[in-house]
Amino acid sequence: MMLESEAAVHEAHERMTAASAGIVSPLRDVRGGPAFYTRAPGGVLVEVSHRR
Repeated sequence: MMLESEAAVHEAHERMTAASAGIVSPLRDVRGGPAFYTRAPGGVLVEVSHRR
């Protein structure tokens, strides 16, 4: 899932972490922008990111 800004990725990570929403990885720089991974319903791995 590509978000519109770096701030949006950071905000999504904070909200999901606070809600114990199944974050799989810490927030980090991946291929030129912030990203993290989580699991969607059904166990599908989802990358949440933004590219500079």
